[in-house]
Amino acid sequence: MALTFAAHKKPRTLDRVSQRRQKIITGIDQQVALLDQHRQGQSAKGAWFWRGDDGRYFLSIRYGRTEIELAKGMYSIECADLAALDEALKEVRSMVLKGKLDESLQKASDTLRAKFKAD
Repeated sequence: MALTFAAHKKPRTLDRVSQRRQKIITGIDQQVALLDQHRQGQSAKGAWFWRGDDGRYFLSIRYGRTEIELAKGMYSIECADLAALDEALKEVRSMVLKGKLDESLQKASDTLRAKFKAD
């Protein structure tokens, strides 16, 4: 294997957009682990997903305790079963990495910061 050298150094700090993305990615990865626990019949405390009365699952994406608006007035994703829920988490993770939720993350971050300033 040939090594490819680069002149880049690891940045000491990430910009705010990258920080928000990393925070939500970490949360999504935790939800995937909770989904695996749920499949094994264990309690999934702190899960962003829940089962509706009709058997469908719903998933809300959270930044801190704030739910992210995924589309105009829409705060959750409807999933037919656990497999669809797993796919939805992967798709949202991909969207975050591509920057498609940056505006919603910015709004959630501003809301969260405003709560701290008010106290």
